[in-house]
Amino acid sequence: MTLDEFCTELGHKYKKLHIVDCSFPNRAFPLFKKAHTNRYIHIPGYEEMALEYAAGMASFSFTVLLFGLREQQFDLPDMSLPVKLLRPLPESTLHRFEEKLLDFGPAVIDVPLEN
Repeated sequence: MTLDEFCTELGHKYKKLHIVDCSFPNRAFPLFKKAHTNRYIHIPGYEEMALEYAAGMASFSFTVLLFGLREQQFDLPDMSLPVKLLRPLPESTLHRFEEKLLDFGPAVIDVPLEN
């Protein structure tokens, strides 16, 4: 199962899950966008804006996944905000992804590289 497929399924289960996709030039989550149009935003190259958007959405009790940032860490004004940075690593799996998604506060979640 791909990351996009997995996140799409989680989007059906968790209605407050949003994705901010900074990948360039193509979208990394076309299935999620199709299934959850109002909970997906693609803003390639605007990483500062993506962080501000994610923090704003998280302050309204949404869980936000950030994907495609060049930096693999981030600082938020409030460390209780549920913003999760997805970091692609070749040896990663989706095992425990949902558990990490539900953890309190921000986190970096390692995800498998897509083929």
